[in-house]
Amino acid sequence: GKLKWVLNPTNPAQIWEEEPEYVVAHYCSAYLYCWEEMGKSPSRKPTPVEVHRYMLRRAEDSPFRQAILLHLRFAEVVKILRVSAKTGPRGCVDTFLSAVRLSLPIFAMAHARDYVRLACDLLIFMKCASPSMRKLFQEEIFTRPTETGGSQPADQAMERSVKHMRQECGKTYRKGLDKKLEAAAATRPSKPTEVQMNEELRTGDSNVKASRSRATKTVKNKSPLVSGFNYIHNILKLWHPIDDPIVKPGSGGKKDVLATPLSYEIPKGETLDPNLLNLFELGTQRCIHYCVEYYIKNPLSVDRSEAKVSLKRMLSTSADRKEARQKALNQAVSLSPEELDNAFLSDEVGEELLSTVRILNEDLKVEPPVPPISLNKVKSKRERIKLLIKHRKSLFQKDSTNEDQRRREVAQEFEVLYPQTLNDAFRVNLMDEKIYCLDSDILGRSRYTNSV
Repeated sequence: GKLKWVLNPTNPAQIWEEEPEYVVAHYCSAYLYCWEEMGKSPSRKPTPVEVHRYMLRRAEDSPFRQAILLHLRFAEVVKILRVSAKTGPRGCVDTFLSAVRLSLPIFAMAHARDYVRLACDLLIFMKCASPSMRKLFQEEIFTRPTETGGSQPADQAMERSVKHMRQECGKTYRKGLDKKLEAAAATRPSKPTEVQMNEELRTGDSNVKASRSRATKTVKNKSPLVSGFNYIHNILKLWHPIDDPIVKPGSGGKKDVLATPLSYEIPKGETLDPNLLNLFELGTQRCIHYCVEYYIKNPLSVDRSEAKVSLKRMLSTSADRKEARQKALNQAVSLSPEELDNAFLSDEVGEELLSTVRILNEDLKVEPPVPPISLNKVKSKRERIKLLIKHRKSLFQKDSTNEDQRRREVAQEFEVLYPQTLNDAFRVNLMDEKIYCLDSDILGRSRYTNSV
């Protein structure tokens, strides 16, 4: 596949088609390395449980592997979400809700405010729903039947229905369209699916039946599975039992760039934030705080301000760090209306304005004193920024050391909030998280304890 499909996909389905093969390539590589560590005996091959524990053990020694392991877990969450609509005659609501619970921490750390609210509302609604309401959701609301007897999410079914109607009837109203719409709606279930039409073009068989899943698929030499496995296993050696993983293979006589145990880097000199490894735990804490604030303390609140519960996007890369550092610096010392508008929310501007006035009156004791400011009267963000610039200029003129002091404090606080180094205790604690480790009840089942 093409790298741009993953980095800048024009269609999410492109990732969905390739990602399962990359996931399988990782597990195949870990299986072979685990077997190699065990002595590569033909009579004793590793079980799925042993491969799982092997990957956890190797990830403890490398933040780079931890990041990959976390990505594999999130790929599984996406798979659970996708198959939930195809499990059973009309999908499986419990599987779907499990995927929503696992997705919530990701939403909370990615500034997906609307998804956090929707997910929380849905989970609480389904928890309190009556048996009849749950049955209605399971059999009518959650999915719609397809032409081939399967099921698909309701929103996707609606999109397909609209596409079908527009193909049959066009997009412009004209006389007689009502009857044509009725005919199109009646014939839609008998229309062949896109998979059936493609198969007919290849084989000439108009009676071919599309299966609900691709039971067989030819693996070619250039397929993501083969090319991905070769890169993961033979070039990067991500799951090697002894060697450190390679971040960037050497070329032109240059040496390979290895992943260091104190920080983890990716190609092109980019460095990822250590907190990314702790994303699931941090996101879970945010979700708990969010539910307590807006479903227990203030259940009727309409405005869910981030001043109370932050859902800000976490800093994943050094570019994110640079942007966030500049934003924090602008909040502290900027005199530009545009920079302050981008750096502050309206409530935050008001708090900074009151703080600046307090410093002028109480700490510097300026004469004449700055008149008290009521935020109830100055509600416009633009007006608040205008006043903040005015009083901040006065503050810097009265105290020439204030601006430099603020710059130093911002730099120190930023490094405390977003450290770029890891320690052994941090990594060990991560491997105890549930997102990395499978439940003991699952690991004890025979399908995981028998050799493959």
